Amino acid sequence: MKALSKLKAEEGIWMTDVPVPELGHNDLLIKIRKNSHLRD
Repeated sequence: MKALSKLKAEEGIWMTDVPVPELGHNDLLIKIRKNSHLRD
């Protein structure tokens, strides 16, 4: 699945492919269809 990751101690985040996590009894996995980011 796709994830936004902070990989380095510098500005920016990167979109990475990560494995789907195993869910426990009290866990929830949500799918985000759209998002936005505003930069000051």
